[in-house]
Amino acid sequence: MKNVQITIPDDGNCHYLGYYQKLIEDYIGSVGSCVLNKRVCGCGATSMFLHDNNPTVLCSPRTELLLCKFKGENSRISNVWLNGGVSFEQLYLFRMESDIDSSPMELKDRLRNYVEACHSNKIVPKILVTYDSAKHVIETLRGMGVIGSFRFIVDEAQVMFTDAAFKGDVDMTFLENMKPVRNVVYLSATPYMKEYMEKIEPFKRLTYFELVWPERYLHYVNIERKKYISGSIMRTALRIIEDYRKTGSFADKIVSGNPVHACQGIFFLNNVTQIVRIIKKAHIQPHEVDIICADTQENLDKIKTLGKGYSIGHARQKGEAHRTFTFVTKCAFEGVDFYHPSGFTFIFTSTRMETLALDISLDLPQIMGRQRLDDNPFRYDAVFYYANKPDFNPTRKAEFDKWINEKAMLTAKTVSQLRSVSDAKVKNRLLDVYRKVQTNEKMTEDYVTIVDDKATGRAKPVFNELAMYNEIRSWQVQQEQYLNDCVVMSSIDAATHHVAKDPEIGRFLSALDSLSGIREMTRLYCETLCQNPKFQEILESLHQVPIEIKEAFIKYGPDTLRNNGYAIPSTGANTEIPPEIQRKANTLFKPGLFYTNEQVKEGLQTIYDGYFGPGVRTAKASDIKDIVSCKTFRGRVESVRRYGYVIDG
Repeated sequence: MKNVQITIPDDGNCHYLGYYQKLIEDYIGSVGSCVLNKRVCGCGATSMFLHDNNPTVLCSPRTELLLCKFKGENSRISNVWLNGGVSFEQLYLFRMESDIDSSPMELKDRLRNYVEACHSNKIVPKILVTYDSAKHVIETLRGMGVIGSFRFIVDEAQVMFTDAAFKGDVDMTFLENMKPVRNVVYLSATPYMKEYMEKIEPFKRLTYFELVWPERYLHYVNIERKKYISGSIMRTALRIIEDYRKTGSFADKIVSGNPVHACQGIFFLNNVTQIVRIIKKAHIQPHEVDIICADTQENLDKIKTLGKGYSIGHARQKGEAHRTFTFVTKCAFEGVDFYHPSGFTFIFTSTRMETLALDISLDLPQIMGRQRLDDNPFRYDAVFYYANKPDFNPTRKAEFDKWINEKAMLTAKTVSQLRSVSDAKVKNRLLDVYRKVQTNEKMTEDYVTIVDDKATGRAKPVFNELAMYNEIRSWQVQQEQYLNDCVVMSSIDAATHHVAKDPEIGRFLSALDSLSGIREMTRLYCETLCQNPKFQEILESLHQVPIEIKEAFIKYGPDTLRNNGYAIPSTGANTEIPPEIQRKANTLFKPGLFYTNEQVKEGLQTIYDGYFGPGVRTAKASDIKDIVSCKTFRGRVESVRRYGYVIDG
C-alpha cells in the first residue's frame, strides 16, 4: 500500500475540505481507487464530494446517515429549477423511507429515469445508497453503460470491519459487487484501519492518502473521564438525569463573560435494552426523548414496552426543536450529524459487554465529531464513563492468538472443501445451509461467508478477513485500552486533541479531579488564574469547574475570595435581580402552586427574553430561588413524580 500525505495549507481561509477541493482532486483524481484518511470528523469531506462536478454514488453503511445527509444537503443543492418552473432534486436517495414495499426492479427503473433526466438537463447526478443496496445501483449504471463516469465514495469505510461479525455477508457481498467499479474512494477518519487494509484484498494495492491539517485547524475537546457510580451504568445515567431535573442543566460554563447551560443531554449507549430500562426508571416522557437506533423489529419490540408515544427516531435537523434527552446507539456513531443548540455528550462504555466496549481510538473521535452546530457552546465537551479490565495476562494473549489461528485454519479448510464439491445441487444446498448457520453463529466458529460471485452470479464461499481482523481488534480494545486509569487517559489523548495536552491545563484538571470540597476547588481556581491570567477563558469553558466558582471569581475577584477563606459569599434571594424580572415572575408563578423544573425554566426564559432580548441569557430552573420565595419539591404530574418548586404563599 503506497502512502501519500496531503498537507492542507495554513492559509487561514477555512477548515472545511470543500475549500481545498482542487488540491484534493490533484492527488486522488488520477489514481483510480484509493483510501482517503481525512483524520478529523466534521471537516466536510462528504459534502465536498456531493458538491463537486463528478457524477457520484455515495455508499453508506447506515440508512440513518444517508437520511441525515439527504435532508441536510437538501436545502443547499437539491432543488434545481428547470425550464417551465419544474423542480428537480439533484440529490437522489435510492431507497426512500416510503419505499418499504417497492421491488428492486421498481427502484432500478426509477434510478434509470433519474440518471437520464440528469443527462438531458446537464445536471451532475448524485446518488445516495446503502452498502446492501449498492448492487442494484451498480447493475443499473452498468446496464446504461455509464458506470465508468461515476466516482463511488464509500463513506465510513471502517464500518466494514466493525460490522463484520454480524453483517459479514453484507460487507463481503458489497466488496464483491464493487469489483467492476474502477473509481472508488474509501473514506474514513480512522488511522488504525490501515494496519489491516494492508493485509486484505482489494485494499492492499491501493494508494493510501492521509490529510495533514495545520495545528490551529484542529478542534480541542474536553473529555472528562469518570468511573461508573457503584459500577453501574443504570445508577450513573439515573444520577445524571436526576441532577438535571434538579438544576435544569446538564453542564455549565462561562462564554464571553456570560453563563451558558446545557439544556439537552446526548447519551451514547450501544444497548437498546439498557436505554429502555433507563427511560422507564427515570420516568422520561415521550415528548422529552429521541431514541436513535437501528430500525429493526427487535429494537422496535423493546421500545414498545415503554408504552404509547415512544418510537425509533431520527437525528433532528438544524433549526428543529430538540428534545431534552437523546439516546444514541452505534448506528449513529458513524457519520450522522446532530444540531443540538446546547447539547452535552455522555459516553457509556463497558468491557464486560462486547456491544458496549467502545474502541477509544475509533469511536471516540466519531462521537466527538457528531455535534455540528458551531453555536453549541458544549460541542466539544463530554463525560466518558468506563470501568477497568483486570490486569493484562500474557497467557490469555497466547491462548487468544492460538484460538484465532485455529479458526483461520478451519476457515481455509472449510472454504476449500466447499469449493471442491462437484455436484451442483449438493454444493448449492451446502452453501445455503452455511449461509443460514452464519446468520445465527455470527462468525463465532469460523470466518466462512457466502457471497454471490459477481462474474457468474452463483454463490461461493469466501474467507471473511474483515471479521477476523475485527475480532483481533476487539480483543485488543478490551484488553489494552481499559487496563487502568492512566491507560484510558492516554488512549483518549492519543485519539483526540485534548485541552489537557497543554501541561498547565493538564495539571489543573488533574488537581481538580482530586478535590471534592467547593472551597478547595475555589482556591485552586483562584491560584491558577493569579499565576496564569491568560488561562481565564479556557478555565471558564471547562465544565468540570462548578459555575458558582467561575461566577464568584468574576464578581468578587481573587482577593475577596482569599480573604473570605475561599468560601463563596452568599448572595441571598433577590440580590441584584432587576425589579422588572421580580415583578413578572411574581405575576407568573402563583403562591402555593407546584411548578416542574421544565415549567419554571420555560417561564423564566420567556421573562429573560422579554427583558434582556431573545437568547441573551439562558434560564435555569434553579434561578427561581433568587427571584421569588420558594422551596424545592417533588410533586406528581399525571401520576408521575417530577422535580420542581412550590411557590411560598
